[in-house]
Amino acid sequence: GHRTVFAKLKQGDFTWWAPVNIDVEEPVKIVAEQEQTQNGLSVTLKNQGVAVAGKLLVNKGNNASSKALDIPANGSVEIQIPASSVASGTNLVRFEYGNGHFVEQNIINWNVVPVAGSEWRKIDLSAAYNDQVTNIFKNKYMSPRPASPTLQLPLQGIGNWCYPLTTANIDDTGLRSVAGSKNEFSIPNGVSFLTPSDPAKKNIVFTSQWDNYPDSVSIPLNGRSSHAYLLMAGSTNPMQSRLDNGEVLISYTDGTSERLALRNPETWWPIEQDYYVDGFAFTTDYPRPYRVNLKTAEVSRQFKKYYGIKGFSSYAIDGGAATVLDLPLNPTKELKELKLKTLANDVVIGLMSVTLQR
Repeated sequence: GHRTVFAKLKQGDFTWWAPVNIDVEEPVKIVAEQEQTQNGLSVTLKNQGVAVAGKLLVNKGNNASSKALDIPANGSVEIQIPASSVASGTNLVRFEYGNGHFVEQNIINWNVVPVAGSEWRKIDLSAAYNDQVTNIFKNKYMSPRPASPTLQLPLQGIGNWCYPLTTANIDDTGLRSVAGSKNEFSIPNGVSFLTPSDPAKKNIVFTSQWDNYPDSVSIPLNGRSSHAYLLMAGSTNPMQSRLDNGEVLISYTDGTSERLALRNPETWWPIEQDYYVDGFAFTTDYPRPYRVNLKTAEVSRQFKKYYGIKGFSSYAIDGGAATVLDLPLNPTKELKELKLKTLANDVVIGLMSVTLQR
């Protein structure tokens, strides 16, 4: 990655420290386009040194695909990984070479559908739910707050110092209606989620550094799974940009775990709006996730209609939106629990549903 060292320079009677910016790179790099096709994954391995021989692995466990590769010195090899070997969502691509060397990267493809014949297990979160998603900006977030004068986030958990009374319309009637008698709904890639249709029932597990909610919640799991799909919703702010707002940890009985960092703007999107993305100064550096409009139940990676919240956003979503996230798992290991934890101040992070693929 990008690194900076400082060199002490001198000219005449003047002495100063000058920054020197450098890039530290792996001998072999995995390069892939952000937006992949329904045909699978297109991956390029670039060798920046001597010729190497190794093995390309896609995902984990007994179902992982493997391919032997030889990469010439200072050369590259382009690989097409068929959809039959690709998970819908995040795929771990790993190249092992030399004496224990490896490079790996998560590559996301929401355009492929899950492998035919997959077994699905929708986790019942009803015992863990602690609120309704529509209450997120109806609360008063009173503590902890600094005792000294400062430009703080408004009490309702949304807004700024110019518009302290800002709020957003969060309306989950569409999602509850579509859930119907089965209390479930599906997204375009075929993954289904459990969610209560009864408007009187709670439908989210909120966590926060605010005292209104616990900062973490653990949900027991069992069995095995190759992939977890999560329906999540919550808040974030400009001050939490480019850092982990929270995390999802799925642990195994052997003590190891998988981690999904909830990072603004890559993997953590605000419930009330989409990010403004122009591909230049404003970019997420990440593929757009599926979002679920709570008011209409429309599922899209790019909504066509937005409205404005004065002084706050031009990309507000009427009714708000949940976000579909995912985490690859090791299907050879026994699951123990899922832990949702909020790390950053001023945000609320919620889990609405979990579905496991086997």
